[in-house]
Amino acid sequence: MLRNAGITARAQHAESLDALSKLLQEQSWDLLLGHDQTSNLPLEQAIREIKKLNKDIPVIAITEEEGSHPVVEWLRAGATEVVTLDDDQHLLLVIDREVENLDHRHSRRIADRKRREAEQKAMHLLDSSRDAIAYVQDGMFLFVNQTFAEQLGYEDKDDLEVMPLIDIIGDDDQGRCKEALKNFNVKSQTVEPVDFKFNAVSDSGDSVPLEITFSQATFDNEPCISLHGDYRRLRALEVPQQAQPAAAAVAEQPAEKPKESSASKLRDTATGLYNRSALYQQIENALDGSTTEHSTHALLLVNIADFNTRIINTLGYRLSDLGMREISSKIRDWLTGNEFFARFNDSTFAILLPNCPATPAQDRCQNLLEFINDTVFEVKSKTIIVRAQIGISLITETTKDSDQCVEHARKAMEQVRAQDADNDGGFHLFEEKKENKSSGNHLADQLIKAIQSDNIYLLFQPIIGLRGSEEEQYEVLARIRDEEGQDLPNQDLFKEVSDLNTLLKLDRWIVLEAAKQLAQHRSKGNNTRLIVNLSQAVFEDPNLPSWLKVAIKAADLPADGIIFQLREADVTEHISKAKRFTDAVIGNGTPVSITNFGCALNPLNTLKHVNADFIKLDGSYTQELQENPESTGLSNLVRDLNGFKKTTIVPFVENASALSKLWQAGVHYIQGHYLQEPHAQMNYDFNSDN
Repeated sequence: MLRNAGITARAQHAESLDALSKLLQEQSWDLLLGHDQTSNLPLEQAIREIKKLNKDIPVIAITEEEGSHPVVEWLRAGATEVVTLDDDQHLLLVIDREVENLDHRHSRRIADRKRREAEQKAMHLLDSSRDAIAYVQDGMFLFVNQTFAEQLGYEDKDDLEVMPLIDIIGDDDQGRCKEALKNFNVKSQTVEPVDFKFNAVSDSGDSVPLEITFSQATFDNEPCISLHGDYRRLRALEVPQQAQPAAAAVAEQPAEKPKESSASKLRDTATGLYNRSALYQQIENALDGSTTEHSTHALLLVNIADFNTRIINTLGYRLSDLGMREISSKIRDWLTGNEFFARFNDSTFAILLPNCPATPAQDRCQNLLEFINDTVFEVKSKTIIVRAQIGISLITETTKDSDQCVEHARKAMEQVRAQDADNDGGFHLFEEKKENKSSGNHLADQLIKAIQSDNIYLLFQPIIGLRGSEEEQYEVLARIRDEEGQDLPNQDLFKEVSDLNTLLKLDRWIVLEAAKQLAQHRSKGNNTRLIVNLSQAVFEDPNLPSWLKVAIKAADLPADGIIFQLREADVTEHISKAKRFTDAVIGNGTPVSITNFGCALNPLNTLKHVNADFIKLDGSYTQELQENPESTGLSNLVRDLNGFKKTTIVPFVENASALSKLWQAGVHYIQGHYLQEPHAQMNYDFNSDN
């Protein structure tokens, strides 16, 4: 049929899943045709194998069944199109369309790679420029180059990012600055660049003269304001400071620190391996090859199983890096010359296998596991038993970017860890789970129905003071039932539901219901307040802080009777909006808490920009402390938070053994099943604990 239509095609029949997998890995294919009733190799399995191998191959399902039912079912299963058997003309048109679409996707990927390459070069030029350059959106710094940071006395430019612009403007010049920026707030209007000379406030609080040009710009596809300080003008402003006797200048000039070479910046100091930055560079190079040459590479994340017990407890923290150096040295000797080896984090290595499809990558993992199991690792006359949990991610033409590649390998590694209860090791190839397109909408619909039919309800878990506090506090937890009244499995609704309108309805319902129940409870003479969780959707409604104030007042509650709690991940992803929201809520007299705190790369940096009265640590810190009493992660974080004058809450306290450690660390409140599981009533006896 194809030849008669003038289409040159090289076809291959696959009779089994193994045969199909071999063909997919050894050659490049444009299309898969499959009958929906074939028995040797069910079409569902073929679709899953294509997804598993991360291939961009459109699938056309051939069916003998008439009507829309098979079309809907196979499109839902992952087919690109469904064609009725013997409808040759329809099939030819679909094949022609899908091959053309495949070519377009390939061209787009090449264009995307070139665009990202250009963006990286542009970012490098911005970062290395002698001019001071920054970008501001909604009054907050989006990007600051090193020169700009150094002009203000900051060693690390990250300290300035997400800081309000007004914080670096001297008091006498803030009015002029606001006036100069006023016109730039109108996005649809073209505004001429404005030169602004002012005294800035440095990191040490000193006054620094600057001359900056404000102009309209775009950064990360978002409209913003560009701040540009010409190198020559900045040098001219510094001349009065430099016009001093040369001898005095030499005497006061501190010895310049030797600059770190570009090569050393890509190395892990403890093991001598390449670091994560170097790994991402290598992945980007591999992506270039996959896009242009249709080659396949494999990324392995090799996690040391039960790292705390096998490495930390055996060697101690001080020698743990020596342990990782010993392990990495043996693995490096085992690897071949063209395999890239890096340290990903404290307990995980990364290996990049070039030109390595799925089956060879899995074979390589099996060999690595056997090598590690058979190898004796010794540090300072101490023998350590090592097992590895490996996640595999394939780098193909469909891989979006290096972040996606690493995330896929991490998810595969986490799946191994979840199934490896005995920490004996193993490996898993990442496979994209076919998301039921309607699943997210289904949960959202289910949630709306639950609200309308009173199938959503609240539970309350007490939060107990460790330092003699007499306050009665509970955290509010939402649960839903199905239409038959059965409790659904515990779900983080704020994470599972992506529709912001649905989330906002959930937020409002929880606030009103919690306020109503709290008012009833307080009417009995209880001095209780609640911590109510809110979703990221609250950042999108500028009127919500006013609505919250009215809701609390309508329930005849004091403004501080409810504490609104936000997730750290939501705050860091929407830092500007989170700042506006928290400032407005706190301005109403209502406290704010941040939960799951401590998972960001630099969590304390968030507190420099977003105000919060309470900080609830992520449960992983408690789990680590309860598994390893010598762990200092929790105590160090609490110490830093106390320095910020924050009230700390530690969740997931499951036994009494951790209480003394938590008290010594300076923790203010604790929460967990050891005290009381979430309950439908606020009935915890706080006096008995005191």
